[in-house]
Amino acid sequence: MTEIVDDVRRAVRWLADNADELGFDPERIVLVGHSAGAHLAAMVMTKADAPKLAGAVFLSGVFDLEPVRRSYVNDDAKMNAEEAKTNSPALLAPAVICPVHIYVGDSETEEFKRQSQLMHDAWCQKVPACTLSVLGNRNHFNIVFDLTLLQSRLFNRITATAKAGCNVTDLAAMKVFDQADKLACERAKFQMPEGVIYLDGNSLGALPKAAPVRVKEIVEKEWGEGLIRSWGEAGWYKKPLELGDRIGGLIGAAAGQTVVADSISVNLFKLVCAALEMRSGRKRLITDESNFPSDIYVLQGIERILPGVEVKLIGRDGSLDELLEDSAAAVLLTGVDFKTGACLEMQQVTERVQASGALMIWDLAHSAGALSVDLDYINADMAVGCTYKYLNAGPGAPAFLYVASRHHAVARNPISGWFGHKDPFAFDADYAPADGIRQFLVGTPPIVSYGALEASLDIWEGVSMTDLRTKSMAMGDLFIELMEALDPSYGFTLVSPRDASKRGSQVSFRHKDGLAIMRALIEKGVIGDFRAPDILRFGFTPLTLSFEDIWQAVNILNDIMKTGRWRDVSSDRGAAVT
Repeated sequence: MTEIVDDVRRAVRWLADNADELGFDPERIVLVGHSAGAHLAAMVMTKADAPKLAGAVFLSGVFDLEPVRRSYVNDDAKMNAEEAKTNSPALLAPAVICPVHIYVGDSETEEFKRQSQLMHDAWCQKVPACTLSVLGNRNHFNIVFDLTLLQSRLFNRITATAKAGCNVTDLAAMKVFDQADKLACERAKFQMPEGVIYLDGNSLGALPKAAPVRVKEIVEKEWGEGLIRSWGEAGWYKKPLELGDRIGGLIGAAAGQTVVADSISVNLFKLVCAALEMRSGRKRLITDESNFPSDIYVLQGIERILPGVEVKLIGRDGSLDELLEDSAAAVLLTGVDFKTGACLEMQQVTERVQASGALMIWDLAHSAGALSVDLDYINADMAVGCTYKYLNAGPGAPAFLYVASRHHAVARNPISGWFGHKDPFAFDADYAPADGIRQFLVGTPPIVSYGALEASLDIWEGVSMTDLRTKSMAMGDLFIELMEALDPSYGFTLVSPRDASKRGSQVSFRHKDGLAIMRALIEKGVIGDFRAPDILRFGFTPLTLSFEDIWQAVNILNDIMKTGRWRDVSSDRGAAVT
């Protein structure tokens, strides 16, 4: 063991001594150790003559070596008692002058995580910056594969450490992350108020700078000059389907299956009624008790007006599998929970529902524009979503609905409106539905609102959903890490999944005084939102946010909690919008 440590120390020193010839800065070397190599890296760093490093990263396997016999690594390495006695104090009282970052997988054994915590607690008393991070859905053996992903959180952190020679959660590191951000250029396409950190784009998206221009063109030119001729000349009549297909590209829907119209609630009424008719004889509608209340209300309204229909709530009335009886016509679920941000396994749930003979309807309100969705691939039956959240089309912007093409011949819109007619300008007294998705239109579409949506979709045309999701997950991870580094006495409790792959583009924390704290944050320019009874919700919109924004937001929150400023803010919800 001693010989190996000395060999690695000599190798690192050789790199430093020959840096100029090799073409890199000798003070930007990061020592990375995985598993047993983490022990080795620790030993390399803890002698007075250790090479100067920008930082060190220990990837799992970081065991407290006192008593050293608890570590199977040392058993395997045949470290004798005398070596253990010599090396253990060095690990627990290092003379290290660079940042050290310890990572452990959340699926590791509790003993593994406990000993990693012991290592951190011992080192942070001596090291300039020492952090411990838990990586979601990782264990001792697969954590290292994060290093092979060039845009992974782990890879970016190590790169930032090398470039900045700083704590990976300080402001200098945030600037490094932002410099490497592929989506940073998109921020300039949105109108963002000075002095505001906007963490509520999951409730109302920011204004695209091109939106007022496009809306003005519709109002002044197409309406003002073209008048009624613009239904044809400006293509107004085709807009619901054209915009639907553009949104379809963001949710994995081939052309001709998505249309932009009405609101989510109205669209849900259409689809649920169509599903009941398609599953004649089945009267049960299933949703989750934690679903967005408006969705539940729509189902309850249908239950009230259609004889025999019953609404069952997962959680209150039983599990999904328990409720999926032969009487189930449709299941309505939200892909991302609006309070916690937890993601459902959409494909698995769809398969379970369809195996029972029921139809699967997805609400994509917190999914579209936030994470990758592929409705065709998962074989979804129907879906709805809004455009005013992550898709930035503005308050009251029209929603969209999706019906898989395989259902077009039998799915019927219960609201048989003029724009869904096969030939609306024939003015027949009897209704004849249009072919395909067009029949799910009802009345005259909101052309002016379409203008803002068009401006936003122009931006989305150039966005990689892979890059978007990568940044979204990294921001959420960073936010959680920063929040959990605050004084525990503040009383925040994470309610969102820690594993970024199981979380949408938001993070929620619970606090008994959440409303007052959020109002205090808003007064200081950090805009999130509150969801009763006690959830502070923070949305991460990758097109408009920087990593520095996330860092600044948590620092402002820390100041609010430290000074007690939130205690001076009303916690009475009243009739206010939260």
